[in-house]
Amino acid sequence: VTEHIFQIENFIRALIEKGFAYQTPSGDVYFQVKKLQSYGKLKALPKEEKEMLGAVARIEHNLEKKERADFALWKSCPADEFGFETKFSYGRPGWHIECSAMIKKYLGQTIDIHTGGEDLQFPHHENEIAQSEALHEQKFTNYWLHNGMVTINGQKMSKSLGNFITIRELASRFSSNTIRFFLLSTNYRQTINFTEEGLISAQRGFFNLVKELKRKKSLSREEFKRDSLGQEFLSKLEDDLNSAAALAICFKMQKRLLDAIKAKEQAQENLERVFFTSLDILGFELTQLEEDTKKEAEKEEKAENKLLKILLKIRQQARKDKNFSLADSIRHELELCGHQIQDQQLLE
Repeated sequence: VTEHIFQIENFIRALIEKGFAYQTPSGDVYFQVKKLQSYGKLKALPKEEKEMLGAVARIEHNLEKKERADFALWKSCPADEFGFETKFSYGRPGWHIECSAMIKKYLGQTIDIHTGGEDLQFPHHENEIAQSEALHEQKFTNYWLHNGMVTINGQKMSKSLGNFITIRELASRFSSNTIRFFLLSTNYRQTINFTEEGLISAQRGFFNLVKELKRKKSLSREEFKRDSLGQEFLSKLEDDLNSAAALAICFKMQKRLLDAIKAKEQAQENLERVFFTSLDILGFELTQLEEDTKKEAEKEEKAENKLLKILLKIRQQARKDKNFSLADSIRHELELCGHQIQDQQLLE
């Protein structure tokens, strides 16, 4: 922002010249909300609610404002505080104008997609729309995508609570594919709850999805769109980026593919390519699949061996206690899993 004060100042001056903004005697500049008839369209708020929210959008009401809902484009500040010299006053830009000015410089007057947290819809994004559309007289953003909040073990993630997780910390414990699987398993508009159990479950989920398959070359966009499963997969993503439903289609592909491999069907190769194209579209790092699945298989084997030792220890104690029904039940279950047990006579 500090490198774009020139663009911000010019943006504000243009809004004043068009009659959408005004300067106060103290050097502040405000956007006059009532001058823009379409204000509030993002959240489709009633007029009374817009005015009420506008009034509490900032900590206090400045008596120099014409209307309580008007929002700051530029705020003057004392000379001993950090600020910038402009034709309005020595001060700092408002919260919203920074985004509009930089978007105009780097992306143009209309952008395709604008994202942000659901808490930014009003007033921040609403005010971005107002500034940009008042100045340019054309649509500011074609598509808005507002994501849900992030919680940690059911609590809001916050620096003050000390319950946040850094990407570096996550990446040191879980692969990028695991983290991506975890995030994609929830629709972006919903609250996502980070828990140890959830990440471990995602780790197993991704491993189960790819463990029996080897990477194949992806299809071209047109080839993928001609496939019925490819069409079904894309239809989920086209439905407000329903990534969780798209992942469900990937599991459907995997089941059909494993059945085709078992039956040695001719369609196997195309199914493989459709499956891996889907993973590619979702952004999974397919070049490290073999390494990831190998590591996960080793973890599973260690966990299975540990569980096996615990069960054998319980069974041995059951035999000592002459609880033969429990010992036989454990033996039966282990044999169903492919383990053969040879008992030795217990010493009294």
